[in-house]
Amino acid sequence: MPPGGLRADQHVILDLLDVAVTAEDVDRMMEETLGELQRLLKLDSATFFLVEQDRFIRPCDVNIDTRLRQDYMDYYYAISLFRPNQLRVKRADRNVFQIEDLIDRRTFQKTEFYSGHFQYLNIHYITGVYLRYAGDIIGCLCLNRANPRRPFHPSEVRLAEALSDRLAKVLHLHLAREREQQRLQVLQVSSEHLDCGILTLNRRFEPLYQNGRARGLLARLEQETGAGEPGPSIQERIRQMLSGDGIAGDTRHLPVTLSEKEQYLIQASKLAEAGESLHTPVYLVEIREQGSSWNLDVETLRRRYDLSTREVEIVGLIAHGLSNKEIADKLCISPWTVITHVKNIFSKMQVHNRTSAVQKALEY
Repeated sequence: MPPGGLRADQHVILDLLDVAVTAEDVDRMMEETLGELQRLLKLDSATFFLVEQDRFIRPCDVNIDTRLRQDYMDYYYAISLFRPNQLRVKRADRNVFQIEDLIDRRTFQKTEFYSGHFQYLNIHYITGVYLRYAGDIIGCLCLNRANPRRPFHPSEVRLAEALSDRLAKVLHLHLAREREQQRLQVLQVSSEHLDCGILTLNRRFEPLYQNGRARGLLARLEQETGAGEPGPSIQERIRQMLSGDGIAGDTRHLPVTLSEKEQYLIQASKLAEAGESLHTPVYLVEIREQGSSWNLDVETLRRRYDLSTREVEIVGLIAHGLSNKEIADKLCISPWTVITHVKNIFSKMQVHNRTSAVQKALEY
């Protein structure tokens, strides 16, 4: 028994998790995880995919020909045994599969997937490791060996099973932080064009970022509400609102009335999986006048990029920092439909991410 009372394979898991947790971002995590797995398991090649709506995305490879990988993404994925929506994978109560778990090897060698793609990758043994979080597959690793006399040992399969569950939690954490960071970037780009105040706070409720509208509104609300009967300041009321139980994943609302014609709404939420650093945003706060609207030149945007009415509407919601799921819920359409609209928007506006789309939308 190795030092510390852990088996050797448990030490391998801990080493890999240390690498994954300390990675700066999702792409670095994928790259470093694959590198460690290749070294420890002596793999000939490997791929780490993220999964979005049962589709492999953002592949990270070790020793995989780029052209063959693109062929896989464009065509062979649809007939792959290892795709996430393959029923035997999707509904299974385990996370690690080999070819023999899904199909007889002789039958597999007669398939188009084998003859048109698999054999060109010089792979004889493949172990698919799925990362599930809250019942959904969010990532997949394909670990490959070329030598027909070097199958994956049962202990290596057990190691992959143990790694899958714990690595899934790490990946979920990184993805949640990435989504929140993207949301904040979009809001900061669009905040000077939004008819509302945007600010972020750290875990001590200290402001990290404020747009001009937020500074002006906070000063006005402090002045007006402080002129009446003594009571907590606006910023103290925001802190009280955020420090209550159950804020994670929830949104709190604080209405503020200055007069019958001047009413404001302060909306605050905790960023998912936010860090503990005092330099890391933990809370997002919006201050808007009741009935305020998105200040976007809709007609110019539609004409310039040939966007449909629905696509323009979605650009506006993206600029407010909404995720695809939040957009789907707001518009009462499916997430798949939102993804299709977003892809069309990116294509028409010739951009590759949400921040660039918002920047272009505001170039007037």
